[in-house]
Amino acid sequence: MINNERFVVEDNGTVVDALMNLMWASQDSGLDMPWRDAERYCKKFRGGGHKDWRMPTPEELTSLYDRTKSYLAPDNHEIHVAQEIQLSCPWIWTSENANNQAANFGFTGGRTFWCSLSYNDTGRVLPVRAYVAKKKAARKAKQVPAVELVSMLEPAILPEPVAAPEPVILRTVKVFEAEPAYMTADDEILALLNSSVIQRPSETVSFF
Repeated sequence: MINNERFVVEDNGTVVDALMNLMWASQDSGLDMPWRDAERYCKKFRGGGHKDWRMPTPEELTSLYDRTKSYLAPDNHEIHVAQEIQLSCPWIWTSENANNQAANFGFTGGRTFWCSLSYNDTGRVLPVRAYVAKKKAARKAKQVPAVELVSMLEPAILPEPVAAPEPVILRTVKVFEAEPAYMTADDEILALLNSSVIQRPSETVSFF
């Protein structure tokens, strides 16, 4: 298998066009033939074991034309196409036809021209088919048994337990109110004499 940025040459006589998602025969029919014979040739072509080969459209052949690449065909015509696809003749039939004429693409100048369907010396054919890339099977994730999974995990480091604070017991204190003091008339007089309201002598006055 030969691989470049666009074309992949398979080992079964086919070339994958990664840009256009097409699979081409690696070489043309090798003989000039009328358009209807070219159509039958493509239907019977079994390159790569596929059965859905067909004639290319003008647009598909145009996509192969590359002015920057060239090689000489056996008849010494210069062909502008990648080396991965070998053409023995610069004129290739397309699938487009109308009014007993068919379109033929030329790989010397990159142009399409029309000619009679019955002409047998105006072109060859290059079979083509749609190409769908095979998707790679997704890898299944490895299932780890639960026991093994637990052993793989590092033991969790838990903080040391903190002792709960001792409960604060609120004690009810019974407050006893002092009973009111009862004063006699004499006590009141003494209190007045000893208070700051009445200027008193240095010694306390006492009656009786």
